[in-house]
Amino acid sequence: MTVCLATPKENNVTKLDKPLRREIEIHSRPYTLLLGPYKLKLTPKGRRQGIEVPWPALLAITERANKTCTRRAAGLTGG
Repeated sequence: MTVCLATPKENNVTKLDKPLRREIEIHSRPYTLLLGPYKLKLTPKGRRQGIEVPWPALLAITERANKTCTRRAAGLTGG
């Protein structure tokens, strides 16, 4: 008997090429989270409108937050 095992890929990450929809609960309320190739969308369950954030905007928000945290840790203030 011969067993043929696939060689593991070096990158085991699946490309996000179509929307991925999941239900999550925040403060005991159900929400639908949509992860798409271009944006993230969080919508209260059963609704159509929610919060949409394009990936570049989310990256900019996190970079700004990191700079603010770094400044506060260093004792600096200002924008």
